[in-house]
Amino acid sequence: MSTNENYDFNFVLKPVTLAGKRIRLEPLIPSVHATELYEVSHVNLEARKVFDYLPFGPFNTYDEFLNLLNGPYVKGDKHTLLFCIIDINSEKKIGIAGYLDTHPNHKKLEIGHIWIIPSFQRTYVNTETNFLLLQYAFESLQYLRVTWKCHSKNIKSRKAAERLGYKFEGTLRNHYLIKKVINGSEVIDQRNSDYLSIIDSEWEDVKENLLEKLKQ
Repeated sequence: MSTNENYDFNFVLKPVTLAGKRIRLEPLIPSVHATELYEVSHVNLEARKVFDYLPFGPFNTYDEFLNLLNGPYVKGDKHTLLFCIIDINSEKKIGIAGYLDTHPNHKKLEIGHIWIIPSFQRTYVNTETNFLLLQYAFESLQYLRVTWKCHSKNIKSRKAAERLGYKFEGTLRNHYLIKKVINGSEVIDQRNSDYLSIIDSEWEDVKENLLEKLKQ
């Protein structure tokens, strides 16, 4: 674990690199990570599905993707810190994850905006990514609450969260209107959001479970 002091990210949270045995999370820098991330997430229709339930993407051009990363999701929102997920063995850039909606005064944040390319889904990647983010939130930041939200139609995301140890709290109805432009056509999705969470008193049990999963 190392703090990146040379980057001016302008965040509530200091940028930090989190390294595990097989995954490394680097603070997302468009000039360093964007080209490969765009390529791996837009190489075919299957890859583009990672954006199905996200509030952005897939993108019609690389410039659109770059504009997003250079916009509020990276530079303009002090409550968001995105990471590039890197597979240590291959050094491939394979996805994005982030801290969202951070509230230091209340010691809480959300883990989200997660997407992982299809060839690394249902592997160690999601488990280790979340382990690193949760461990830093609870042990280094001493936060009290970490949340996960997902589109209520995204059953895979909710089941993944529950496998990691998150507990379902409820559904916010008509939570968002998601607007995307895909191939020149605007698509609007009225979204309900499922909320799940882990709190500090649960972390040790969750941590033990995740460490067991990472042995597999």
